[in-house]
Amino acid sequence: MSKFISLYHLGVVGLLGLPATVLAQGTPAAAKPAAAKPAAVPAASKPAATPGVAKPADAAAAPAPAARQAATGPAVRYAVSFLNAYYVIATDGGGKLLPISRNDPYSWDVKPGADGIVQFSYTLYGDRSDGTYAGIDQQHAHLNLPATLCYAQGLEGRAAEVKFELPAGWKAATQLRALGEDRATFAAPNLQYLMDSPVVLGTQQTLHTWQDGGRTFEMATYYSGSASEVEAFVKKTQQVVREAAGIFGGEYPAFDYGRYTFLADYLPEASGDGMEHRNSTSLTSPLPLHDEGALRNLGTVSHEFFHSYNTERL
Repeated sequence: MSKFISLYHLGVVGLLGLPATVLAQGTPAAAKPAAAKPAAVPAASKPAATPGVAKPADAAAAPAPAARQAATGPAVRYAVSFLNAYYVIATDGGGKLLPISRNDPYSWDVKPGADGIVQFSYTLYGDRSDGTYAGIDQQHAHLNLPATLCYAQGLEGRAAEVKFELPAGWKAATQLRALGEDRATFAAPNLQYLMDSPVVLGTQQTLHTWQDGGRTFEMATYYSGSASEVEAFVKKTQQVVREAAGIFGGEYPAFDYGRYTFLADYLPEASGDGMEHRNSTSLTSPLPLHDEGALRNLGTVSHEFFHSYNTERL
């Protein structure tokens, strides 16, 4: 049986510019899947070269593939307008430009060439770090994937991989399953799971990991204040987690891969927000981790973690 992998290849290349590479390579039923090799990340001044590949068995007879951008996201209870993908181009497997038509604000129809391969490229604009949108600067990126990744319409049920080309010193944190020790490539079983998995990237990530009740918890924190304030806040988060479990007889949910991740951006440029996901939560706030700011931020932690029971599983 053929296996289809959608590979989203992302490279951070400067202030508010994120070239995004979307690959999807189909294979005949009797053949092994070909190893898709992403194109090199272009200079920030050029459109992003983003292979987003769809290869039908009969390219001439198949309908033109459509690349779409989401109009909402998991846990988002209202329609949103991202419309933040620009410098859109499509090429065949050899890099030849393909015709693109845009019939609505959220999709692009692409006419494939003779090889049947479509590589879809765009640059992403992100200026809002919160639980819905994407925020990118020279030290950090907070990515909600519906606001980040375009996808091939009709292939939503197939497996996906995300690879981040990170500047030196950058780290990634997400609920997604890592595919290597460098934690730069991650896997999702389908598009829905991928879109429900926010990612934080950056240079000043403080990662705390602890075990409790047979589960692994992570807290990836970006904060411009002192390390001691982060340490104190993580200890309070651990207490909140135990109290939530106490309501359910001390039992934690069966997190995928046995792990739950807090993605915490406590930075001046962040918007105050929280958003629950299946095995993680997105926490953003401009408030400090001391005094009233710490108390208010901890309230968001409590609210969002409780959703790992109520909403995500009940």
